[in-house]
Amino acid sequence: MVGDDPLSYDSWEKSPEPIFSKSDEVNGCGHASYTTSPDGKSLWICYHAYTGTNTQSGRFVFVEPYTVGSEGVIVGNGSGHPQPISTEMTIDVNPMPLAEKISGWDESTETPGSPEPLPDGVFATESISLKGSSQIIGNIGTNAVEAGSVDFSWSAEIEGDLWIGPDGDWTKVVTGARPDPAENVTGEIKPLPLAKEYLLPQFPGFPALEGKEDLVAGWQSEDSCVINESGAYGNIDVTNELTINVGDEDIEVVADNLSVTGSGRILVNRTGSGRLILYVIDGFELANNGKINPDGSYDDVFLYYAGGEALDFGGSTVWNGSLFAEKADVTLGGSGGMTGPIVTGGNTVNLSGNGQIDAGVFYAPNAVLKVTGSGSIRGVVISRNLELSGSARIQYIDSMDRF
Repeated sequence: MVGDDPLSYDSWEKSPEPIFSKSDEVNGCGHASYTTSPDGKSLWICYHAYTGTNTQSGRFVFVEPYTVGSEGVIVGNGSGHPQPISTEMTIDVNPMPLAEKISGWDESTETPGSPEPLPDGVFATESISLKGSSQIIGNIGTNAVEAGSVDFSWSAEIEGDLWIGPDGDWTKVVTGARPDPAENVTGEIKPLPLAKEYLLPQFPGFPALEGKEDLVAGWQSEDSCVINESGAYGNIDVTNELTINVGDEDIEVVADNLSVTGSGRILVNRTGSGRLILYVIDGFELANNGKINPDGSYDDVFLYYAGGEALDFGGSTVWNGSLFAEKADVTLGGSGGMTGPIVTGGNTVNLSGNGQIDAGVFYAPNAVLKVTGSGSIRGVVISRNLELSGSARIQYIDSMDRF
């Protein structure tokens, strides 16, 4: 501050250097909030950051004391960097009883009741259609208020509550083959207090990595195919076996096109805390009996797909990993199975045959999600329109418990 009025733009001058930046243990510091201790005697900064160099693991919350004086804002120990993670700090958490902090408090004050729970995790913003003997297990919601936006066949069922758009008249919004379509819902039908909005997360930029040659892991390969380090490839074509070794550091692989077909398998040998992160630019094919990380955890692999060509997983394919498709439609048919969170910005998602998705989170806020035959999804499911037919099923599970 160089002026007398802190509310004036001219009273401030930007520091030539950051007052606080990463350390060897903590990086990506951001979104700081400033607060005081409960007794008002000390100042504290709260921020989030990554631990180590792994920026794929999610950020953690950090707090440090700060002071303000003639030399400006001094955070922590004054080094300009986060203190060691092992540093111990103490603070008086609650020196004053709650009753003394709140005016008008007395022992007779009633505690307000808990708010009514909203839909747990199955939501279609525009419409819901359940045909055949299809079923949704768990509460489901929609923003729809137009007549016929929710439609049932005679045998279709929601095993839970149904929430419709704010101020909607369910007797008009919900229609079906039965004289009273409320019989298709085992719980209650009620309006949302507010419409819900679901936005796509930001798609990441792809890293610039050391260039490699095309990689073919086929039956004619003379040597076993192994990846031990990060790199950028033109095409990766797997019809036999490709092993990718991952230790304590992430292995990042960028490919123009990735194909796993025939009896091809990508095996992830994860021996440390690192993960395999795949960035596919143009084309991604998983077909026939192709498998990616078939014996591993969904947490081993992250795949980001930037291409516009639809992803069509058919046959007896297996995918265990986290998938984020920037704009592609997705189809899973045959007896294929996918395990792990799925996010797509595509407009159509089709699940047919005996396809199984055990997603934990299936997030397609722009898409018409069609589940037919005996296809099933388990997890939190978000879409624009939801259409189930045959014996299709969606079962809500609390992804925080399983994933």
